[in-house]
Amino acid sequence: MTTNLKPALFLFLLLLTFSRSVSAQEGWNRTSDDGSWIYIPEDLKPGKKFYYKAYPAQQVHSAQVRDWLLTNARDLQKMLGEPLEPWKVKTDKKGSHSISNSFLDPSGKKFSVGYQAEAKNDETFFIIQMVTTQDLGMIIRYGMAYEKIKKNAQQIIKPEAVNVVAASEVVKKPTVDKKNTPSYQQDKVTVHQLAGLRSKERRKIIEAAIRTAPRKGVKSSALEAVWVDKYIDVIIGGFRVDTYLLFKNGEAYERCKTPPSEFNVAVSKELESASPWRKYSKWTTWRKNQNGKYEIRRNKTGQWEVLDGVRGTPGTASEKLNNTFWSYSGSSSFGSHKSSIKLMPDGQFELSSNSIMGGDGGGTGPYTATASKSDKQGSSSSTVVVGSHVGGGSSTQKKDGSKNTGTYKINGHTIEFYHDNGMIRRELFLFEKDRHNIIIGDESYWVKKN
Repeated sequence: MTTNLKPALFLFLLLLTFSRSVSAQEGWNRTSDDGSWIYIPEDLKPGKKFYYKAYPAQQVHSAQVRDWLLTNARDLQKMLGEPLEPWKVKTDKKGSHSISNSFLDPSGKKFSVGYQAEAKNDETFFIIQMVTTQDLGMIIRYGMAYEKIKKNAQQIIKPEAVNVVAASEVVKKPTVDKKNTPSYQQDKVTVHQLAGLRSKERRKIIEAAIRTAPRKGVKSSALEAVWVDKYIDVIIGGFRVDTYLLFKNGEAYERCKTPPSEFNVAVSKELESASPWRKYSKWTTWRKNQNGKYEIRRNKTGQWEVLDGVRGTPGTASEKLNNTFWSYSGSSSFGSHKSSIKLMPDGQFELSSNSIMGGDGGGTGPYTATASKSDKQGSSSSTVVVGSHVGGGSSTQKKDGSKNTGTYKINGHTIEFYHDNGMIRRELFLFEKDRHNIIIGDESYWVKKN
């Protein structure tokens, strides 16, 4: 018993230390603005911008919150500036909806913006907007105060009267009988089979279907560039990556996670440009403007936008690296996550990751926190629960370190991982401009400095 409680006790002390470092950022100036409330940190440095703005609550049926958030975010964004990225609502495991984007102010300075839907009660919701200078350290620092800001806003925000959309009026999506859902094979996936699926499930099937056998996809000679746009997501407190395949024939493919050499263009166009979801298609066109910059045509708006970012550089055949690359994100809503990839000159690799997540159900329950770790030694997880009438902890350990070690091969835009547990993965691989940063799949990694 004592052995099991030690990790939980350690986590509890760690969380206490962590919460002290967050609460040390006490002072926030709060002002009222026509029914909304604005929160600005007192110690904000000159020349920097960061604020939360909580807007008046509205009555919305819970099934309509996602669409309601998207509609209102677009309207609120008009007061700030045109968004630079396509609108995309993210939904976490608890069903909370959020949106992140970026924009240019009238002087041309770039800012990040986030919109989070929060519940005041069962069918009354409000939006918290976060606007910030693109400074990752500042976003993480002030982002940790989000829960405190949210709880205060829940208490003082007043609802405004709007019509409630009745549950009977909500358009029901077709259900899928999972027991009878076909076992999709790459050569059998059809638009008809995908039509009734949820977008996340459909996306997963498409990503598998558009992969060819190794080196049977797009030839490098067919590409003008593989372009990487990396931007700050204020909701997760980290970077997001969008990779574009720019074809020499003027076509472009957005948000690519598949190595070009394994990308099946014909299947992708058939499945991803089908009429039921054509407006969400990743296929579009590109051009160069008079300044020699790449522009992309956005399907939803029909407008041309300059592509931010840099040209991705492929690795050379059988290239070996000698660095530890890491990725980090942190926010009060999504917790703290850190992962690293050690690529060694002898062709070996080691993976490691750790995370801390916690919450109290929006103030409705005891505080629950979980810390997890995975590396070449294995995996471990510890959970602690602290409340006025409840408390305790538990921990688990697995000797599965072989999933985090093995050998790797780099060839062009592909990196292959041969794990010691027998698993084989092939991922999109790119160097950024200075070769100190790499992209694997849709994740950005930096050289770790000891």
